[in-house]
Amino acid sequence: MVVLTGPKGVGKSTLALYGIWELLRGGGYYGVVRLEEIIDDIAELAIENFLETYKRDFINSFGKLVLLYDPSPTTAYASPNVKIEVRNVENTVKQLMNVATL
Repeated sequence: MVVLTGPKGVGKSTLALYGIWELLRGGGYYGVVRLEEIIDDIAELAIENFLETYKRDFINSFGKLVLLYDPSPTTAYASPNVKIEVRNVENTVKQLMNVATL
């Protein structure tokens, strides 16, 4: 797991996307699942179920998935005036670490 932190506009998302592109280009990885804030146990369970199903039924056919958690909405990249309210990042990263061990 890689966690990038820093102020808005320094290139965290660009660096993450470049790293993902390299993984996909190198083979063995099928695609990217973009996750937003995991707000409750139901959302976490849905992610876990999806990953378990993928691992059981599809990983041998397609390859590994990359999980991308970016708490910024996509509108944040369209305008410098968009305010980003990032909540529960620490909790979400902990949940993702648990999910990543599946």
